[in-house]
Amino acid sequence: MNPRKKSLDSCRLQLGFLVSLFCISSGFGCPPTTTAAAQDWFERGKEVYFEQCADCHGEKGEGVEGVYDSPLEGDLSKRRLLDYIDKTMPDGDAESCVGEEADAVTRFIMEAFYTREARLRNNPPKLELARLTATQYRNAVADLMRPFIGHGYVGDKRGLKAEYFKTRTVGKDRVFERIDDEINFDFGSDTPDKEKITDKEQFSISWRGSLVAPETGKYEFILVTKNGAQLFLNDHRRKGEALIDNLVTDGTEEHRATAHLRAGVSYPIAVTFFKYKEDLSSVRLDWVVPDRPRETIGKKYLTPDWAPVSVQLQTQFPPDDSSVGYVRGTAISPEWDRATTKAAVEVLDFIEQNFDDLTRFDRKAKKAEKKMDDQERAAAQLLRAREFVDKFTRYAFRRPLNDREKQVFIDRHFEVESDPSKAMQRVVLMTLKSPQFLYVKHHPVASDDQVTRSPQEASFAAAEKMALGFWDSIPDKNLFKVASAGKLVDEKTLDQQAWRMLGDSRTRTKLKQFFHHWLETERAVDATKDPEAYPGFDEHLIASLGESLDIAIEEIIWSEESDFRQLFLSDKMYVDEKIAEYYRIEKPSQTSFEKVAFESDRRAGILTHPYLMTGLSYHKNTSPIHRGVFIAKSLLGRSLKPPTIDVEPLGEDFDSKMTTRERVAYQTSEIACQGCHSVINPLGFSFENYDAVGRFREKEKDQQVDASAEYETPDGEILKFNGAKDVANFLVNNEAAHRNFIEQLFQHFAKQPLAAFGTDKIDMLTRKFQNNNFNVRCLLVDMAKVVAQHELNQ
Repeated sequence: MNPRKKSLDSCRLQLGFLVSLFCISSGFGCPPTTTAAAQDWFERGKEVYFEQCADCHGEKGEGVEGVYDSPLEGDLSKRRLLDYIDKTMPDGDAESCVGEEADAVTRFIMEAFYTREARLRNNPPKLELARLTATQYRNAVADLMRPFIGHGYVGDKRGLKAEYFKTRTVGKDRVFERIDDEINFDFGSDTPDKEKITDKEQFSISWRGSLVAPETGKYEFILVTKNGAQLFLNDHRRKGEALIDNLVTDGTEEHRATAHLRAGVSYPIAVTFFKYKEDLSSVRLDWVVPDRPRETIGKKYLTPDWAPVSVQLQTQFPPDDSSVGYVRGTAISPEWDRATTKAAVEVLDFIEQNFDDLTRFDRKAKKAEKKMDDQERAAAQLLRAREFVDKFTRYAFRRPLNDREKQVFIDRHFEVESDPSKAMQRVVLMTLKSPQFLYVKHHPVASDDQVTRSPQEASFAAAEKMALGFWDSIPDKNLFKVASAGKLVDEKTLDQQAWRMLGDSRTRTKLKQFFHHWLETERAVDATKDPEAYPGFDEHLIASLGESLDIAIEEIIWSEESDFRQLFLSDKMYVDEKIAEYYRIEKPSQTSFEKVAFESDRRAGILTHPYLMTGLSYHKNTSPIHRGVFIAKSLLGRSLKPPTIDVEPLGEDFDSKMTTRERVAYQTSEIACQGCHSVINPLGFSFENYDAVGRFREKEKDQQVDASAEYETPDGEILKFNGAKDVANFLVNNEAAHRNFIEQLFQHFAKQPLAAFGTDKIDMLTRKFQNNNFNVRCLLVDMAKVVAQHELNQ
């Protein structure tokens, strides 16, 4: 065999393992190449690399198609990388690259392209033009209507306003009213009130109020009754078609319909029910929330308060790109174009159904218009339509229109269309399909020859980025007013607006979505466990655990301290009856969630929460590998690549006496595995005290659980862990974990890489975060100001 060919093949196989290693922000900094000595080893390392490595890995470590496609990058410590190269490279002739040559090529690789710092230097991130994501589109369209239809109010009262009538006709012969916690009644052969409604053959009930959606996504509603009933959603006047219509009964008991709702939004809801001559009567309203099991809609999601109608888009958008670790609007496709068109038509239908509300056509104005002649009436309708589109287009573009845009987007449609309502629809359709609405422009770093923008122009650009950051939506009336006055250039005003926007419920919703992403909670949603090993562990318990985790995170983040460290150090947990019963702790005094001690001396905040432990486990056993990868990747910021081949974990049938830890250690003991698993295993083994559903255990297979581990940091420091609490303390005090959290949070909010706003921004935000005692709310405000000030400084 050709020795050169053999060397290349061996290089491909052996060095290939390096790019699958888990990588953490490097603790090793190569010395600058400005000194003569440094330049000597750099040039020598470069020479060795091009002689022995470049044919496989490319001149810049970018990879070679058909040989080794993946780039040679990571951030292992210099010691570990040097040790591997010194002992194994090149394959078949390892002695040709040892000692000083191995040291030189290692240094060259790390400084030239291997480390994160080198990659940022070679290819600095840039701010890119992006379209609205599907979530941003839905939110923006709905919020475009807020200035016209108003805001809902959710007070402390829960349940729905119920009116009871003694005839089958809703609205006739009302007997009494009250607040019902939920719609779940079985009247049998009787009436709702034997004294007030004596006729057992007929009666009717009307429930009204608002429904607060806890998650964003597709909901299924199930109206369970054999009697006459209707469900109206997002139609407070009941003018449109019922979402579920069972006025004419056919003996079917369950009646289903679906609707896409947005988290945190209150939707008007109305249910009518009647009995007429049937022997029995009952009614129940259930739903299936995204990623939750079916349940009766509870009172915590119902309020008797009024809510306006909302744009409730049902269009299915294609998935957005999330390949870089966060969702962004980069992919342009025919499917996306068709989806935006279909959604825009939905908005036209909404405007047509709610024309009077949107144009503020009240009863007094209606009476006045009736007295007008045809010409006056047409002029009044034209005025109302023009006022609507003038404001609509300004909010859609997130800025005022110039004269040319007014002519193109507004004036010409009213010139060619005599019907004001149709002209209005033309304007809305064109606006929602325009690049000015669909795309978000981030200005590049200012150059010396760049034209300076006015304070108003800069303020509108900053307001747009702040609204997208906090809400994934458009500026509200308050922010638009401040931007119109050009006041966001004032740091005090900018700070005030950031704190105001932080307190909006939409910010809470977006932050909740971030924590779900950061903690990879989707793993637990569909988790199933061996019914023999974990009897009683079902989807309802999983739902309770998920809600428990959400409550805990919200309490910490939205407290005055908003202390990031408490996410890992808290020794309390929220439990309801299901959780308390399964995990054998004292039951709460109420049916709702209560914060109780939950094996406080053995818990480490969210890290050991049963919801996370459940998702990071197998059907029957724990998974130290999944848990270790989660800590390394999501919490420490290690950029990992999947292994070159999939390997099934060893089951208990391999050796029934071996513990999970022993099986994992045995299976990953090969040298090709240890590069990755020397990082993964110690982190994962530290959680072996928690079984596959997160219960604390001291023994497995009659053996004492060993949760001790030695973890090597990127700079070669050896740390000893003795359980999850040690890992938690490590994360709390580890700057790499702080920086990783900041970068991931920033990307989730800005939909752009942090480094694109300046290489100094991560250091600045980290310093402020630490100086503010790790206050997450302060961090969000600081992030918003980074994005806004970038626009203001252009």
